[in-house]
Amino acid sequence: GADAAGSLNFAMPISDSMREFFRDSVRSSMDQARADIDESEKLQTVEQKKIVMDLLDRVGKVIEATADTGKVDGTIVINMASDGKAQIVAAGSVAQGDELAKIIDDAVKQNAGQPGFEKFKLDVAKHGGARIHSFEPELKGENKENISSGPGHLAIRSDAVYIALGGDSLAALKAAIDQTGKGSPTRPPVSIRAQPSKLVALFGKGEDPNIKLAREAFTGEGDHMSLELLPGERGARLRLELGEGFLRFIALSVSQQLGG
Repeated sequence: GADAAGSLNFAMPISDSMREFFRDSVRSSMDQARADIDESEKLQTVEQKKIVMDLLDRVGKVIEATADTGKVDGTIVINMASDGKAQIVAAGSVAQGDELAKIIDDAVKQNAGQPGFEKFKLDVAKHGGARIHSFEPELKGENKENISSGPGHLAIRSDAVYIALGGDSLAALKAAIDQTGKGSPTRPPVSIRAQPSKLVALFGKGEDPNIKLAREAFTGEGDHMSLELLPGERGARLRLELGEGFLRFIALSVSQQLGG
């Protein structure tokens, strides 16, 4: 939406070589995860480790199946919640969404009573063909300072997965589900859009001189930035558009350096 502090959209095919690279990366990550499970002190028995490894293998197969569709399709949006902190909403196409939903069901049931899993609640709502679960995120440090408090929500349906964190995340998740498939005819396949003033308000804490200049510079119609990757006949074209707030920021920075 136009009020978002920032957003990343990507919807494009991936080549066979990129799929192979992605597959190798996933398998490498899975091998490292298995090694970590073997060495884990929290998982004390062989049976516990086997359960976790089985779940991990099933997740890996869902990720590989998604890559084998030959496309990536997703979005990440940063909104400003009512308390002035960040709300993050993400969504993406996924293959075998029903299997992913079953993996989560099994993980929660098999780990009932284990620390952390009591904060994950299954089927708190349903919307647009998706089951919605809630969880309590453990935010620390800068994340706790910048991201709005409250439960997070995860939604899964047969072809997509959604997650929202911060503020009224359930309402944000439902809105994302409702928006799925509508798209934007004016938005290219890969794009980043941002309102710098809102990003500064969300993440520019403290009394850093550059933050002060940014608050002064990014106002009015010049408060925008977009980076777009557009397909071309023999490749792709990159387009960067900066609002005049960036020029104001440079001018103020130079003025400050000169003591004026």
